[in-house]
Amino acid sequence: MLKDLRHAIRALLKKPGFAVLATITMALGIGATTAIFSVADAILWKSLPLPEPGRLVMLFERRVEQTMGWIPVSPGNFVDWKDQSRAYEHVAAYQYSTANLTGAAGYPGEPARLETCLTGADFFETLGTRPELGRVFATGETQPGADRVVILNHKYWVRRFAADPAIIGKQVQIDGRAVSVVGVMPVSFDFPPAMDVWMPLALAPPEWHLRPAPILFSVARLRRGVSVDQARAELDGISRHLEQQFPQSNRGWRSMVMPVREFVMGGLLARYTWLLLGVTGFVLLIACANVANLQLARATGRVREMAVRTALGATRWRLVRQLLAESLVLSFAGAALGVLFAVWGVDLIRSGISADFVADIPNWKLIGVDARALAFTVAAALASGVLAGLAPAFEGARRGHDALSETLKEGARGASAGRGRLRLRNVLVAADVALALVLLVGAGLMIKGLARLLDREQNVHPGTLLTLRMNLPEAKYGDARKVRDFYDQLLARVESLPGVTSAAVANAIPHSGLNQAIRAFSTETHRPRDLGEDNRCQYRLVSPAYFRTCASRCARAASSPAPTQQTLPLWL
Repeated sequence: MLKDLRHAIRALLKKPGFAVLATITMALGIGATTAIFSVADAILWKSLPLPEPGRLVMLFERRVEQTMGWIPVSPGNFVDWKDQSRAYEHVAAYQYSTANLTGAAGYPGEPARLETCLTGADFFETLGTRPELGRVFATGETQPGADRVVILNHKYWVRRFAADPAIIGKQVQIDGRAVSVVGVMPVSFDFPPAMDVWMPLALAPPEWHLRPAPILFSVARLRRGVSVDQARAELDGISRHLEQQFPQSNRGWRSMVMPVREFVMGGLLARYTWLLLGVTGFVLLIACANVANLQLARATGRVREMAVRTALGATRWRLVRQLLAESLVLSFAGAALGVLFAVWGVDLIRSGISADFVADIPNWKLIGVDARALAFTVAAALASGVLAGLAPAFEGARRGHDALSETLKEGARGASAGRGRLRLRNVLVAADVALALVLLVGAGLMIKGLARLLDREQNVHPGTLLTLRMNLPEAKYGDARKVRDFYDQLLARVESLPGVTSAAVANAIPHSGLNQAIRAFSTETHRPRDLGEDNRCQYRLVSPAYFRTCASRCARAASSPAPTQQTLPLWL
C-alpha cells in the first residue's frame, strides 16, 4: 500500500492541473460537510455541560387538549408540585429578566444592559453545579429586601471585570441598588443560555400562592432510578388533584414534563440541523461524482499504461488498488484543505447568528472544529476517496485487461471509449445533475418561503426600523405615572431627531418572540363563565403610534379610535 501511495503521488504530480482541480472539488465538499457536522455535533450529540443532564427535566403547564404547547408555571402550582412530588430529588424555579449595570467601584466602563436570571437558593444545587469563585445564594437572600447579591457569568466576568478574582465581595450598582458579587460560575456553565448574571428570585409570600399566574420556569432533577415517564405520570396525578381543589384556576390544565435537552433544543432546531447536514451530504456526493468523472476522463489516456502493467503480471485487483490509492490521495489532500474551509465556515456561521438567537442554540460555546470534527473529516475523506474512485478504478482495470492485445500492437495510439465506460459516465453525470437539481429546487422553495415571511407589503418594513431594548429599574420607576412620563419624554425626544418620522414603544418588537406575556381575561356575556373555557391570551403593550411606526397593515388598528395618553392599548 505504501508503494501504491508513493506511486499515486508521483502520478498526480505529473498531472498538476487535474490534481489541483480534483483536490479543490473534494475540499469544498468535505469542508462544507465538516463545518455543518461541527454545528450538528454540538447541538444533537454532545451532552449539555451539566452533571448527569439525563436526570434534568423541565416542568410546565398545558391545556388538556394540547400535547405540544406549554406555558410557564404559576407560583401556587409550583409550590404544590414541589411539596407533593416524590419523583424529584430537587425542584427549583427561575425567571428571565433584565437589569441595568450602572457602575462598579474600581471597574470603569459604560452602563450596560444585563440578561438576568432570577433563581431560588436551590437552583444551582438542582443543576449540580458550584461556582468557580465564591458561593451560591443563601436561603435568606431570596427574601424581598435581602436580595442584594449577584452571581456573574464567567464570560461576563472576563469581559466586564477583566477576570479579577478579587471581585468577590465587591459591590456593583444594578438597577440603582448596591449589590454584592458573591460568586462567579465556571466557564462551562450556561443555563439558562446567554445569561450575564444570576440574582435571587425574591417573591413576596402572597405571590407564591398566585394562580393562574404563569410566571415561573421550573427545572427538576429526577431521583436515581426514576424515569421521565414515571415522573410525568406522578405529576399528572398531582395536577388532577389540584384541578379538583382549585377549579376556578386549574380547570382544564395539566402538567408537562420535558427533558432539559429537548427544552433547550426547541422543536424545530433539530429538524433544521438534520436538514443542513443532509444538504451538505448532497454537496459531498456531488463533489464525489465530479471527481469520479474527472478520473474517468483521465483514464482515457491511461489504457496503454494499464495494459502494460497487465502484461507485466499485474492482476485486476492490483490495478484497482493502485487507482484507488490515487483517489484516496486526492481525497485526503482535499480533506487537509477542507479543514481550513471548515474552520472558516464555522467562524462564518458563528458570526452570522444574531446574539438574540444564541440563547436558543444548545452548546453554543462547544461549536468548533475539534477532535471529533477532525475524526469525521478523516472518515469523510476515506469514504469519499473510495466512493469517487471505486467505479473509475474497476473500469480502468477492466479496460486495461480488455485492450491488452490491441494496445500493445506496434503503433497503437490508444483505444476508444467503449459502451460500458460511456454508460458509467452517463450514470455519474445523471446522478450529478439529479443531486444538484434537488438542492436547487429545495433552495428555491426555501428562498420563496422566506420571501413571503419577509414580504414588506404585508408585515413590516425592517429596512427602515431601528430598535432599542431597555428596562426601567423598579426602585426608581416603581410608580406607573413615572414610567409613563419617562416614555412620553423619550418618544418626544426621539421623534425630534433628524430623519425620524415616527417612534413607538412596546414590550416586544415584532417577530421577536420575546416577552410574550399571558393574561387572563373575561368577556361581557349574560351566561355564567364555563370553567373549562381557556380565557387566557398573549398580549403586547404598545404605544399609540406602534402600528404606524411598524407600517403594519392592520385594519382593526387603522379603524380603532386613537387611544388616550392615560393608558397603553392592549393588542390581542
